[in-house]
Amino acid sequence: MPLTPKEMIRLLLQNGFVYVKSNNGSHQKYFNFSNLLQRALINELGFNAR
Repeated sequence: MPLTPKEMIRLLLQNGFVYVKSNNGSHQKYFNFSNLLQRALINELGFNAR
């Protein structure tokens, strides 16, 4: 059974995604800031993923 939009939004929020306001259209945008934080910490500590 597929997820409803309300269930999908709840899952996104539980997994660290944050709602980002947009000025165009009715689509909702969610962004995962934890990935950016992890990358910043790795770079600051001097580890390279490449």
